[in-house]
Amino acid sequence: VYPNIENYFWELINKGIKNAEKQFEAYGLRIIRRYVDSYKVEDQIAVINELLEEYSLHGLAFVPLHPVKLNELIDNLTSRGIPVVTFDSDATLSKRLCFIGDNAVKGGSIAGKLMGLFLGGKGNVVIMRGQKNLLPIQQRITGFMEKIAAEFPDVKIVDSYDIYDDQGGYEKRIYNIISQIFSDSPVKIDGIFVTNTLIGLVGKAIKDIGIQNVKLIGFDYSETVETLLKEDMVSATICTDLNFEGYEAIRILYEYITAQVKPKTDCIFTKYEIMIKETL
Repeated sequence: VYPNIENYFWELINKGIKNAEKQFEAYGLRIIRRYVDSYKVEDQIAVINELLEEYSLHGLAFVPLHPVKLNELIDNLTSRGIPVVTFDSDATLSKRLCFIGDNAVKGGSIAGKLMGLFLGGKGNVVIMRGQKNLLPIQQRITGFMEKIAAEFPDVKIVDSYDIYDDQGGYEKRIYNIISQIFSDSPVKIDGIFVTNTLIGLVGKAIKDIGIQNVKLIGFDYSETVETLLKEDMVSATICTDLNFEGYEAIRILYEYITAQVKPKTDCIFTKYEIMIKETL
């Protein structure tokens, strides 16, 4: 169970799920997919409850849309003998079996380091925040701010903006935010930190509006991001192995259900790869 909003992002995770499905289907694995068309916790709970009513589930792999509001559901499933693996986002205080995804505090710290270096240690930065209820978004902001404060005292974080509107839309809002940042800000904005996969759309908005000489740092890769890197509209993007997330979530769950093999740790972190123009 995972969102179906930024399709290109989730399709990369789904490739890993498909690889695991292909590997284990001959041994009896059946994967039932359900998508959530919003980032609302109540919608996700409704989808999971529908699954529980319709099927006899042996395990659940999903992306918690809130760090604590799904704990009761996870703990209830675990007590019923239905193990839960979280991926991409986590519910750390729940009884889930394990989490697969990036070490988001570290990712934010890497972004902070890159921003400070690209700015030469001085400048004004704004944060464009993804879904604020998702734990990795919160953690990336924490890591970013801590790194800036510790190593770049002359880099100032002057404001933050929510990318998504109340209905979960983001494209029009991104263009409006970029226009607002560079027309209304009382200080010159030198850098933008995008906390999620929408760096490509932010970069496109900056290009379309005609803004120059701003350092843009964010996460994940797409063909759009590659083009913007070549055009110097994106300064750097931090990539994680999304295919691995999807594959490993299914593999761990399958091996636990069929052979009671527990993961070696309750947090399995993906590796980071930094992409800049020169690495293409």
